[in-house]
Amino acid sequence: MNTKKLLYSFFRAKWIFEIPKKKKYLIIDNATYLKKNFFFLFKSNDYDIFYTRFEKINLYILLYTFLKDGLSKIVENYKKNYLNFIKPKIVYCALDQYVNFFFLKKLYPKAIYISDQHGIIKENGKNWPNNFFYRVCVDYKKKNGFKPEIDIGFVFNDNEKFWMSKIVKGNFYSLGSTQNNYYVEKKENKSILFISSGLYKQTVYNEKIIFQKVYSICEKNNLSLSLLGRGKDEKKHRLIYGKGKWTFIKGYQGVNVNYSYKAINSFNLIIFSHSTLGLEALSKKKKCLILLSNWGKKQMSWKFKKNGSFWTSSKETLTIEKLLLKIYRMNSKKFKKKSSFIASKLMKFDYKNKKKKKKKKKY
Repeated sequence: MNTKKLLYSFFRAKWIFEIPKKKKYLIIDNATYLKKNFFFLFKSNDYDIFYTRFEKINLYILLYTFLKDGLSKIVENYKKNYLNFIKPKIVYCALDQYVNFFFLKKLYPKAIYISDQHGIIKENGKNWPNNFFYRVCVDYKKKNGFKPEIDIGFVFNDNEKFWMSKIVKGNFYSLGSTQNNYYVEKKENKSILFISSGLYKQTVYNEKIIFQKVYSICEKNNLSLSLLGRGKDEKKHRLIYGKGKWTFIKGYQGVNVNYSYKAINSFNLIIFSHSTLGLEALSKKKKCLILLSNWGKKQMSWKFKKNGSFWTSSKETLTIEKLLLKIYRMNSKKFKKKSSFIASKLMKFDYKNKKKKKKKKKY
């Protein structure tokens, strides 16, 4: 962190004056806390949060660091001293794209470090190996002569396990998404849900065209269509995705993320172009249609054919309509049989995180 950013963080932060107390667990980053993954795995109140973006700064630790270590490497030494005061047994982070987490064991080797994968994107529009790979592996190894290290890495699939094992020393397990594993499917049966991949400039134009084609197909065949947005702003989504009788569903994040999982669990057919939430639905054997884009293929590290039993790269309306109606009318057991092999390659499913909890207990 450069001096300008450091000063900005210092003056905008909420200052904490208390001496940090010893805790069993340390949660890295407030976004990890908001995701609630920690509570799905640990069920404990004996924790503290380290604010990586310095939304809160412990003034006692900062002054202690300044007097003990001076200004040189003040951010790194602040982290080190914070860890030494908390003395955690487990340090947990559910933001796997936060590079600096993988360097903490060097600062405080006494704890067990657990990384829990957050999403399919680490670098927009790039598949493995990407800039994340080089920032973690190459740069760190050049400076220190060895790999960064954790104890446990929970990842979505075997492809992530393969690449993360190349970058970071540790034990990696392909056990899907902690949140998705927790929110188990309910037997509601609404019609069709289209998941917005986000209002990113790289994707939104292509996705708008796809959505409008899906909407016209639904209108023609008297099927109801809902859009799960990326956020709560219905007006903004309707301006982008177009007018029509489709229903907007707010896509919540943070403490209300369960609303998004309830949404995917209650529809007969889920449609998406690339989406972690879509892959999570597929892992639970929900009927899905993936309308692939080149950008989406990179994000999902797609290694399969251009067209298949529940996906297509085609933009032709007739092709999409034929596949959509086929899957919509398909028996759920038949879809499960057709999709299970590829679904497991894209996203594993660990019911109620039972396997993750066992791995955690092992350490």
